[in-house]
Formats: sequence, structure tokens, C-alpha cells
Amino acid sequence: MVAPLLHATPFLSTRKTHKTQHLSLKTHALKSDSPPNTRFESNNLSTEEVVHKFDRLLRAEKEKPKPSVYPFNCLLMSICRSNYQENGYVTVISLFNRMIQEGGVYPDDHTYVTLIHYCCRVKQTDLAFVFFGRFVKDGFRADISTLNSLVRGLCVNKRVSEAVDMVLDKMPKMGCKPDLLSYNTIITYFCKEGAIDAALNLFDELLSRNIVPNNASYGPLIVGFYKKGEILKANKLLLDMLGKGFVPDIAIQCLVINELYCDKKMDKEDVIIDKMIKNTLASRDISYNQYRMLVHELCKMGAIDKAEDLLEGMILKGFKPDTVTCTMLLNKQCKRGKMDKAEALFLQMDDLGIIRNVVTHNAFMNGLCKQGAVEKAEKLMNEMVIRGVEPDVYSYSTLVDGFCKEGKIKKALKLVDEMVSKGIHLSVVTYNMLVDGLCKQGKMENAVKLMHEMISKGLEPNVVTYSMLVDGFCKEGEIEKAMELVDEMVSRGVEPNVVTYSMLIDGLCKQGKMENAVKLMHKMISKGLEPDIVTYSTIANGFCQEGEIEKALKLVDEMISKRVELDVLTYNTLVDGLCKQANIENAVKLMHEMISKGLEPNVVTYNTLLNGFCKEGSMEKATELIDEMVSRGVKPDVVTYSTLIDGLCKQGNMENALKLIHEMISRGLKPNVVTYNTLVHGFCKEGAMEEAGKLIDEMVSREIEPDAVTYNTLIDGLCKQQKMETAVKLMQEMISRGLEPNVLTYNTLMDGFCKEGDMEKVDKLVHEMVSRGIESDVVTYNTLIDGLCKRGNMEKAVKLMHEMISKYLEPDVVTYNTLVGGFCKEGDMEEAEKLVYEMVSREIEPDFLTFKTLIDSLCKEQKMENTVRLMDKMISRGLEPDVVIYSMLVDGFCKEGSMEKAVKLVHEMVSKGIEPNVVTCNIILDWFCNNGRVDEAEELFREIVSKRFKPDVVAYNILMIGLSTKGEWDKAEKLFYMAVSEGIAPNVVLYTTLIYILSMKGEMHKVKEGATKKTEMLLHEMVAKGFTKLIERSDDA
Repeated sequence: MVAPLLHATPFLSTRKTHKTQHLSLKTHALKSDSPPNTRFESNNLSTEEVVHKFDRLLRAEKEKPKPSVYPFNCLLMSICRSNYQENGYVTVISLFNRMIQEGGVYPDDHTYVTLIHYCCRVKQTDLAFVFFGRFVKDGFRADISTLNSLVRGLCVNKRVSEAVDMVLDKMPKMGCKPDLLSYNTIITYFCKEGAIDAALNLFDELLSRNIVPNNASYGPLIVGFYKKGEILKANKLLLDMLGKGFVPDIAIQCLVINELYCDKKMDKEDVIIDKMIKNTLASRDISYNQYRMLVHELCKMGAIDKAEDLLEGMILKGFKPDTVTCTMLLNKQCKRGKMDKAEALFLQMDDLGIIRNVVTHNAFMNGLCKQGAVEKAEKLMNEMVIRGVEPDVYSYSTLVDGFCKEGKIKKALKLVDEMVSKGIHLSVVTYNMLVDGLCKQGKMENAVKLMHEMISKGLEPNVVTYSMLVDGFCKEGEIEKAMELVDEMVSRGVEPNVVTYSMLIDGLCKQGKMENAVKLMHKMISKGLEPDIVTYSTIANGFCQEGEIEKALKLVDEMISKRVELDVLTYNTLVDGLCKQANIENAVKLMHEMISKGLEPNVVTYNTLLNGFCKEGSMEKATELIDEMVSRGVKPDVVTYSTLIDGLCKQGNMENALKLIHEMISRGLKPNVVTYNTLVHGFCKEGAMEEAGKLIDEMVSREIEPDAVTYNTLIDGLCKQQKMETAVKLMQEMISRGLEPNVLTYNTLMDGFCKEGDMEKVDKLVHEMVSRGIESDVVTYNTLIDGLCKRGNMEKAVKLMHEMISKYLEPDVVTYNTLVGGFCKEGDMEEAEKLVYEMVSREIEPDFLTFKTLIDSLCKEQKMENTVRLMDKMISRGLEPDVVIYSMLVDGFCKEGSMEKAVKLVHEMVSKGIEPNVVTCNIILDWFCNNGRVDEAEELFREIVSKRFKPDVVAYNILMIGLSTKGEWDKAEKLFYMAVSEGIAPNVVLYTTLIYILSMKGEMHKVKEGATKKTEMLLHEMVAKGFTKLIERSDDA
């Protein structure tokens, strides 16, 4: 298309002539032979106007002997500036040809330059190069501007490699040194095409030629590297740029802020933002709008501190921020809880005369409400009205929400009435706030009524409304009502979401209905809703609370298979579940798995494991865990130290527990009342009441008020030491400090007086409890019943149980065991058995103590047949008899003379790994030996020893005598030395038996004459141990 447009013949014939006419536009402008008004009327003309003027100019210039090119250049420049429509260049070329052919006017260098620039701008790069060829052939020398225009033209047409060749090779050959614009043009287009590395190479070339880069050099590269995700390279260039004092343009600054904050690189790259802000504030070229944009971007990305610095700098520069900018920053400060700074900005706005509109007030009020300063927010709204700023629905809703969260529903409802009176329509959001407040107070009936009121006013409850109500019912344990609400919401066309289902699942889990919870999750999935991390974690926690850790772990596998990312909370739930099962080893493994997956354990993780180690008494491992915790940068908190202190107290290691509390204080952690209560309990348990008392003084000196638990612990310790007078005085001190004694306080004191048999003081305490409005609990009644049973007042004790039932307090196994024990002690087995039947009818399972009490009583009455039946029943209920119960039965059978049964029981005990009572065992051995069944005695003895039970000196003596009666002297003698090797110190009887055995073996005929070395040795041992009377008695004999 280029060839037909340009008529080359006249063009070529002008070359020689133009060598003499190489003049600047300035020279042309001074010529007086230009047509009138042409010079001044060529700007801002339409294409039609230019063509019209061109025609007139041609006619005028034809009459001149030497036509001027200048006016034609002006018209060409005008049309080139305005004619950018498609194929517009055809008109330009046509005019150019007519100028030569019809007017006989020949182009000069300005004509060519104008056309070259124009063709490059309209992407007719080939045409531009044709003009450039003519330009060169006509002997004109290209300047850097023209060549840069051609470079840009090549880049626009995506011929960047040709542009590079032109800059690096052709331009120098033409005697024109490429400048910064030459390089920047190609760098920009390389970056646009994503060829960042090529652009960087060209940038390095630029530096190697000692050309100083500018903003336009750095900008495209920085943007390119950020977009490519090569943050480090981008940051390196940016730091280099900032180091040279450059200020990136606002678009790049906004991009940098966005990239660094989005990628959470601020820990390492905070210096970049600081330098960028510093350079910006130092520059005189930053406009008000640019400052405004930067503050907005910093606020948007949460860089509040930086936004504050920039706003302050902006004010110092004399710029007055607008309401929107200040409100945006104030809102972010409020959301971050920086209320002091928000208040300072709010006041500064007034000082600077910046309008604080309703949005500004709402933002500040919202921040105050979230900090719990609702009264202050209410005061602010009143001031707002005085200033003539009318509160809107958001203003009222903010205060309503604040009052609801504080549980001040009446105030919230009063505000709602005010809204209605002012004609402000309540939104669904406002109603939801009220519903939420009522639900949190457990006022579910009122919450549901409010939802119906909302419906009656034409507002449709949304999924949030229903979800809050569902959550409220679940928290109240009314799962059925929550389910009914879900059905209602579906019938109203509101689909439950993941949150709704998760709340229901949580309610079911808290009730231990895990099967139903899992079914509900599957129903949720069937409806196309995917459980999230909260749903899974809730169910996993439910399984852990039920002790079903395997099911929880299986659920985690399902989460992984569904690509649900496990978080720290999920792992903490599992770690806690394993610790509760005392499976600490696997809990630690799980924490290491968590670390391997890139999740950092937090203080809760470590505290959970620490609690597990302390509960199992592994204090050494607990200390090692603390070291690991610190090495991973997790700071121990008050709970950490309190847990360790508790572990040490349980081991009775009070010295180290005290050291730990002082270490805790030295690290800047303030012990709380729980920490001190743990120590107080530890000292009370050890009986060190004086030390426990000193801790109370220390608490007060540290401004930590002792609570009811502190006093109850001390009172309990004093009661256990039977210091009842001091315990009562302590309760009076507790009252004087403004602490109300609770049911535990009175129960403890009553138990102490019951143990002392002082029922008069017990009665006095009961009356005092009633006068204080403290309800008796099951423990209170159990304590009183125990006191009466110990005094044998069974009639009153039974009446007290009936009184307890009439007050809707269910007797527990302790109540019945106490009464059963009382009746057994009185020998009234009939009443005792009746009570057992009654407890079973009340679905209270008799426990180990119930059976033990009954078995003991039956054995004493020698009702052995009944006793055996009772023990069988006990075993059938999964309760295994212990050594005491077996000993009772063996003793009972022995007294009854049923030795075979007694022997059978002893064998049963040994086979079960229960060490027989020493006395019981000796009775059986003696019976065997006296009845000539020494072999069976020996067998039983061997069985006992094989189970690592330790017979006493009497057992050895019985068997030695038994063996000697059979003439098994060697066995009997060996048994003596076996006793010695087992660490049993022989007594007089054992020595006597051995001497007798030796005499029977014929090794000694007379003690004083011809004693063998063995008997002499034994006699010397006896003398050394002070058994001299034996020898004297032997002499007398």
C-alpha cells in the first residue's frame, strides 16, 4: 500500500535542491511571505478544515515564484495531531503528494520528521521507514528524537528485536548515541511482553554505558518482576531505585504496597515501605491526589502505622486531607483496636476543619463498642446530634449491637423504639443483633418472638437470623427445637449453610450424640454443602471428649482426603484427646507431624502436652518440653507455669514449685489466683498450713485477691487437721473480705464437725446456710447422713435422704453406701439389703464399696453362702474383688471351719495376681501343716513366692516346722537361709526352729558340749542380736 501513495519521481528530483534549503521551523516562522493567518489558524482544525485550507494554500503558492514549505508543514502538523482514525494516514499522504505535485513545494527535514512521528504513532512503521529513507537520501541527518520515534514504532508493532538492533547497532553507526529514552522504550515493551530477563539485560547494558536510569527505567522492571512472582528481584531493584532518591510513580507504589502486604513479606521488607514513604515525603513533586491515593492503599492493605506517618507528613506539607481519607484511616485504627490513635485523629479532624460526617462518627462509635465502651459511644451519638449530624440506621445499629453484646437488652430495645419514632426503618441486620443478644442471654422464647415480629413487618429472616437461633437452642441443650427451626427456615425458602449445620453438629457433640452428629454431616454433604475445618474440628473434638480418639483420627484422614487443610486448632484438639487418654507418646508424635506439615505449635499445644506429662508425673519430660517450646520461639504463659506448678505440687515438691513461681515473676509474668490456689492446695495437702497462710499474704501484697477457692482450700486443710475453731474464723475473715461462702465452704466445715461428732455445730451451720440463701446439694446431705450414721441414728439418716429426694436432689452411690454401711454396722442386714434394691431401682449402680460393705457384714455374721453369692454378683457386674474382700472371705471360711473353701480362695487370689493378706496366708499354711498336708503347704508357698509376693517370718517358721515334722530336715534348713537371702531378719522363733532342726539331724546332742561350728555360729548370731535369754532358758532346761 505504501508505493502507490508516494509518487517518487518529483520526490527524488528534489534531493539536491533541499541540501541548500535545510532551515529550522523557527526560520520559517520569521518569513513574511506566508499566507495571511495560516500560521495562527492551523491548530485544532478538523480534517475537512485542513483540506480546505490546503486547497486555498495550493492556489496561493502556485502564483509565487518560490513557494514556501513552511505553511504546508504547519497544516501537515495540524492534521497529524488530530487525524488518528483508521486509514486517516491516507489523507495525510495524499496532502503530502499534492504539496509536491500540484504545488511544486518540496519537503524539508521538518516535513519528514512530522510524517515519521505521525506514521509511528498510527502504527504505520513501514511507512515511517519509507519517509526515513527519503529523509536520509535527501541528505538530512536524523536526530535522537526521530530515531527514538522509529524505535517506539517498531516496539508498538511488536518488532522489539529490530528495535534492539537499531539502538545497539544502527544508531551508533549513524553517529547518533542512544539516550535514556531509547533504552526505556525497549525496556517498557519487553516488560509488557513478559520478557523480563531481556529487559533486565538491556537495563544492565544501559548502566554499562554510564547512562543514569530514571523512574521510567526502573518502573516497568519492578512491575514485571512482581507480576512474575519474583519478589526478591523486584525488591532489589526497588531498593536500588529508592537508594538513588527516586520516587516511584503512584501506580508502582500502590502495586508495591499491595504485593508486599498480600504476600506477608513485611517482616523482612518493611524497610522498603519506610524508604518509599521517606522519599515520597522528601519530594516536592507529589500532588494532593497522589498522597491521598497512597494513604488509601496503605489503609486498604492494613499498613495502619505507615498510613498514619504518611497522613502526618501530608499535613506538614500543607495538604489538608479530606473526610474520606481521614475516615478510612480512623476506621482501620478502630478495627485494629487502636482507639487512642483513632480518638486523636477524630479530634484532629475537628482542629483542621475537616468535616466529620455520619460515616466518621459511625466508624468511631463502632470501634468504641467493640472495645466495650458502649456508654462512651452513646455519648458520642448524642454529641453528633448536637453538631447537626443526623444518626443513620448504621449509627443506631452499632449502638444496639454494643448494648446487646453487653447483655443490656432493655437499652438496645429503647434505641430501637427511638429509631422507629424517627422514621428510621429497622433492617434485618438490626433485628439480627437483637436476636443474637437475646440468644446469648438464653432468652430463646423472646428471641423467637422477635423474629416473628420481624416477619410481621415484612422483613424476611435470613440464614444469619436462623443460625443464631439454632445456635442459641443448641447452647441451651434444646436440639429438637433447633432442628424444628431448620425445618421452618427451609419451608420459608432459606437454605441452611455450613455455619447452620456446624452449629447443630456442635450441639449434638456437646450432648455426646456423636452418631447423630456424623449423620447430620453426611446429610449436609448430600445437600451439596462441603464441611469446612470448623465442622470437622467440632466432630473431632466431640469424639475426643467421648474418648473415641480412633474415630477422631479417622475423621482427620477423611479431611486430608478431601483436601481440607488441617489447622493448629484441629491438631490441638487431637493432642488434647490423646493426652486425656494418657497417650502422651502419640500426642507428642502428632505435634511433630504438625510441625512437618509447616504448622507451628502454639502455646495451647505445648500447655496441653505439658498438662499430660504433669498428670502422669513425668516432670522431667515436662521440663524438656518447656526447653523445646522456648527454642521454637513460643513464650511460656501463666497457664504454662501454673500447669508445671500443679505437677510439682501433686508430687509434693513444694520447694521447686515455689522456685517456679519466682522464676515466673522474674520473666515478667504475673501469677493469677489459679497459680496461687494451686500452691495453697499443695501446702494444705502436705499439712503445711503456716506456709499456705503466708501465700495468702503474698497474694494480697501482689494485688491478687484470694477467691472462694483459696479460702475453701485453706478451710479444708484446717478441717483435716481438726483445727475447727481456726477454720470457722477463716470463714468469717472470708466474709469480711466481701467473699460469700458457698455450699463447698459449708460442706467442708460440716464434714469436719461430723468427724468430731459435734452435730450441734453441724445443725448451726445448716441454719446459717439456709439464712444465707445457699441451697444444700447432694454433698451436704451426704455429709449430714454420714454424721448421723456414725452416731447410729439411722432413722434420722433415712429421713434426711427422703427430705433430699423431696427437694429434687437425687441420692447418689455415696448416699446409699453411707446408709448401707450404717445399717451393716448396726447389724441390720435386712435394711441394708433393702437399700441396695432401692438404689438399683433408681438406676444407681452399686459400686465396689457397696459390695465390700455388705460382704464384710455377712462374713462377720458367718453367712458365708450368702457372701459367696454376693461376690459372684459383684464379679458379674464387672467389679473385681480386691485383697481385702478375699481376706474377709478366707477369714470367714476359716472361722467357719471350711478350710478347703478358704484354700481354694487363696489359690484364686494368687492366680489373679492378688497378694494374699499375710495373716490369711499364714492361717492356711498352718492349717495345711497341722493337718499333715505339708506338700500342699509347700506348693502354696512356692506359688506365692513365684508371684513375687513376700511371705513374712511367721510363714517361713510354719513351713520349716511342717517340713521338720516330715523329717525333711535339709529342706527346712534351706528355707531358713532362703528367708535370710530374701531380706527377712530371723527372729528368736526362727533361730530356735533351726537349732531344733539341727539337733534333730544329730549334729548337736548338748548345747554346751560338742557344739558344731554351725550351731556355734547361730548361737553367736543370737547373742549378737540380743537373744541371750534363749540360751539361759536352754541351760535351765
